[in-house]
Amino acid sequence: MRLVSCVPSLSELVFYLKPEALVGRTRYCVFPHEIESVSVVGGTKKLDLSSVYSLTPDLIIGAKEENDKNQLDELSQSLKVLVFDIKNFKDALDCIAKLGQILNCEEIANNLLKEISIVRKQHLPNIRKTACYLIWKKPWMTVGSDTFIHSMMNEFGLTNVFGDKNRYPEIESIEELKQINPDYLLLSSEPYPFSEKNREELQRELPHSNVVLVDGTYFSWYGSRIKDAFPYFRKTFENQGIETQKGNNYLT
Repeated sequence: MRLVSCVPSLSELVFYLKPEALVGRTRYCVFPHEIESVSVVGGTKKLDLSSVYSLTPDLIIGAKEENDKNQLDELSQSLKVLVFDIKNFKDALDCIAKLGQILNCEEIANNLLKEISIVRKQHLPNIRKTACYLIWKKPWMTVGSDTFIHSMMNEFGLTNVFGDKNRYPEIESIEELKQINPDYLLLSSEPYPFSEKNREELQRELPHSNVVLVDGTYFSWYGSRIKDAFPYFRKTFENQGIETQKGNNYLT
């Protein structure tokens, strides 16, 4: 099996399941670091189709949300293309199982699913707090209920204050956030790279919210990274002065 992946999180997953199968990736597929030896076929939104064709892949995998539909449709005229539409935690688990079957490594995939289940139970804090997750600045943008990020927030025990919206809604102003007054304002590292300066500025604007910089890959990357997401979330919130205990975890 020769596989080209057009999505960073899926490239990481394929490399975890069967690294020798991955023959092509986008320039944004940078984890794990060993993946650097795999050929680059452009970006997620603008694939270099000639590079893809030259690799003669048996399968190309992409994602509805992350890749250009026209390019995937063009590739599908002569190559096999599988497009995932992952909107929630269950979709992500199904994706792992599906790729395990495709790559003929069901045992590795099943072991990964078991590990995810174990670490989820070990590290999942039931914090029962509201949160807003920012992905962009100018305009301010957040996440709605039909996104994988929203699903992961729920898995982490956070109630998305924009859960009544779809996709990636714009926030009119900081005043809107002040009125909502979420317990937590999470600033993602991607796609907009929020900085400590941004955090400090927003913390001054929202003194009653806890403004936290977070690694966006643990909220938005489906695949093998999920097994590290729950420990990451717990550690991040412990660093915010939160007392957590296994089995019955609450924010203080």
